[in-house]
Amino acid sequence: MSNVSGYNPFSSIFNMTGSSSDTADRLESAKDKSLELTAQAAELSVITQSMKVTTTFQQGLKDIGNGIR
Repeated sequence: MSNVSGYNPFSSIFNMTGSSSDTADRLESAKDKSLELTAQAAELSVITQSMKVTTTFQQGLKDIGNGIR
């Protein structure tokens, strides 16, 4: 039989809980990351929308050009 005296299957759970200040720090960090990701998503949305407008405008110019010919 192997020596498993050092193994504690619950150690990761105990490490996860940590102290209350550690938990507060992690919550604050998660909130900051969430806000950062929300800002990036909004920025991407604006970029995507402006690309759609540009594409529509270019298509309109192309249609006008084809109509003139």
